[in-house]
Amino acid sequence: NQLLDWSKHYVEDKSPKLFQVKGKRKPIVRQLFNISWSEMNRGDSYVIDVPEAIINDEKVAKVLIWRGKNTNRYKFFQ
Repeated sequence: NQLLDWSKHYVEDKSPKLFQVKGKRKPIVRQLFNISWSEMNRGDSYVIDVPEAIINDEKVAKVLIWRGKNTNRYKFFQ
């Protein structure tokens, strides 16, 4: 039997991703499939991962954090 080389099937995903961070004692992080203001609320924090952005003609990776207006100030530090 030959082992399959799964690395040949790997495709790197460079699309932006939005993650919602909920919870106080045990934070829960879940990926949201639409990056839209309608997905976000003022009570949670969000992480936007942009693996490939072009700024000043240079490719860079960015991670942005957005904190809702009503977010618990301690939630942000978790």
